[in-house]
Amino acid sequence: MLLRYALVAVLLFGAACAAPATTPMMVMPTPPPPQIVHVIELERPAASSGRLKLIKKTEYSRNTIKLRPDERDYYAVVSWTAEGSIRYADHATEWVFTYSPLDIRRASSLRRPDLEVGVHGLGLQVKNRTQDIIEIDWTRTVLVDPSGRTARIIHRGIKLADRNASAAPSVIPSGAVLEDFVFPSDGIYFEPGRYGGWRTPGYFDQLRAGMRVGLTIAAKPGDRSVTKSFTFLVRDSE
Repeated sequence: MLLRYALVAVLLFGAACAAPATTPMMVMPTPPPPQIVHVIELERPAASSGRLKLIKKTEYSRNTIKLRPDERDYYAVVSWTAEGSIRYADHATEWVFTYSPLDIRRASSLRRPDLEVGVHGLGLQVKNRTQDIIEIDWTRTVLVDPSGRTARIIHRGIKLADRNASAAPSVIPSGAVLEDFVFPSDGIYFEPGRYGGWRTPGYFDQLRAGMRVGLTIAAKPGDRSVTKSFTFLVRDSE
C-alpha cells in the first residue's frame, strides 16, 4: 500500500514538472480619447476669424524589443494632428494661418521610452492684394516665444543643414499667393546612426493656455520696407 501511494506521488510530481509554464497574458491600457492640447487665436491684429486646434492622440503597441528587463510590455505611440485655420486681411495682404506638418522627427529620450511622432510648424498663406511686388525677408523674420525671446526661423525650401545661414527673400507678384511655414531653427540638430536624422524637441506643442507667441515678418511692398507683427493667444481646449 505504501509503495502504491509513493508511486502515485512520483507520477503526480513528474506531471507537475512536465506541465508547461503559463505566461501571463499582457493587458495593454485602453487608449484615451483624442485630447485637444490647446486652441490658438489671433489676438493682434484684431478683426481676424477662426482658430487652430492641436490634437494629441495616444495608442499602445506591443514592446517586442526590450532593452532593460524592467521595461513595460507595451509602449505608447503619441501623435499630434491639427485642425482649423485663422484668417486675417488688410488693405495689402490676406493671411491664412494653419498648423503644417514637418518632415522632422521628434527628439527621443531614454527617460521617455514612448514614441512621439508629428512635428508641426506654423503654416501660412499670403496673398498680395497690391499692384506691386511684395518681398518677404526671411532673415529678418522671427518668432517671439512666451518669454519675449526671439528665434530665427526656417521656412519651406531651406535645407536643415543651412538653417542658420541667411535666407533668400520670397517674391509675391501682384495677385499671387505664397504658401510657406515657419518653425524656430533653435534646437534642431542631426542625430547620427542607423536610426538617426534631423531632430527637434518641438515648439508649438509645448504651448499652454495663457501663453502668447508672436510672429514678426519683415516685408517690402514695392520700395517700402514694413514689419507685420502677429500675436497669437493660447487658450484651453474649449
